[in-house]
Amino acid sequence: MQQLSVSLLIEQGNEYLDQNLYEAALEVFQQAENLEHGNPQVLYGIGLCFYLLGDYKNSIKYLDEFLQLEPNSILSLARRGMAYQKLKLSEQAEIDFVQAVTIQPQNYEDLRGRGLAQMRLRKYDEAVESYTQACELCPSDHLLWCNRANALLSVKQHQEALVSLDEAIKIKPNYHHAWRDRGILLRNLKRTEEALVSYEKALAIQPNDDNTWLHQGHLLQQLGRCSEALESYKKASELNPNDHSIKASYDKAYEKLIKKEKGLEIKSIINNGSLLQIGDAFKLNFQYKEALAKYNEALKVNPNDSLTWSKCGEILALLNRYHEAIDSYEKALKINPEDSEVWFKQAIAILILESLPEL
Repeated sequence: MQQLSVSLLIEQGNEYLDQNLYEAALEVFQQAENLEHGNPQVLYGIGLCFYLLGDYKNSIKYLDEFLQLEPNSILSLARRGMAYQKLKLSEQAEIDFVQAVTIQPQNYEDLRGRGLAQMRLRKYDEAVESYTQACELCPSDHLLWCNRANALLSVKQHQEALVSLDEAIKIKPNYHHAWRDRGILLRNLKRTEEALVSYEKALAIQPNDDNTWLHQGHLLQQLGRCSEALESYKKASELNPNDHSIKASYDKAYEKLIKKEKGLEIKSIINNGSLLQIGDAFKLNFQYKEALAKYNEALKVNPNDSLTWSKCGEILALLNRYHEAIDSYEKALKINPEDSEVWFKQAIAILILESLPEL
């Protein structure tokens, strides 16, 4: 009865992993560990969950326990090497990867692990071969087809990679990773409408994947659909507020939208955006006093934001108020003294001020 419970928990944990529900998967595997301590599948599952959650030290700990029981597990060696790599322990990582590719694979899971290690060692052609063999041994494993697609992309075999992703989707139509990767690949092949359909299907299955929203935003921006791109970037940012690349993409699309759509579109943004966005809109429309007013409002909300102080400095310089501009840059630098761009702007303002005739 206990063994059955552990088996069901392992199956449930793997289902959660497929759905990107890593914390839920970890909880289930930990329940299984309480029932049967030392079960190799459970140890590997916990190690994998910790890896996917970014806890690489704990990932290594559980993979170590697993490898004490099964020292020739190629997949676990590869995964532990990846955890070492994340911790910038490159020597330990390479030892694991090299060992993984030297062990003779016995089954498709070994071939999966070998492919992972070969990818990390940049032996892409060999990785394609490993994943192809694994797919032949277990053609019903959708993850193997996705792995094969990634390896094929590394050797620029785009059409064959698309075939692999389509095979993965045929096996598991609700696997959103495959739909997302298919969208990315189709965009690179300039098949933009098909790419959009793939992103939409991925998001219909898993609406909480910030990566899919981000890539959809890239494609919409490429197509000139900036308003829709902003919505996609906004969704991505809400799901992953600590990813600065998402904010950079949003800002780029926002700036593009403002430059493209003057008049009513700018008014709409001014009415609905954040204080900094409104200030930026006024600045791009050469309404410097209005921009400064919005930046000052933003500083009342957060007086410790170096970016806002820097923006104030830029506007004050444009208004020829160089003393105040220099003071604003000084406040920005007190908060973030490493910002070389602000140092440069302050130096320019000082040079201009010194060159002006005394009144």
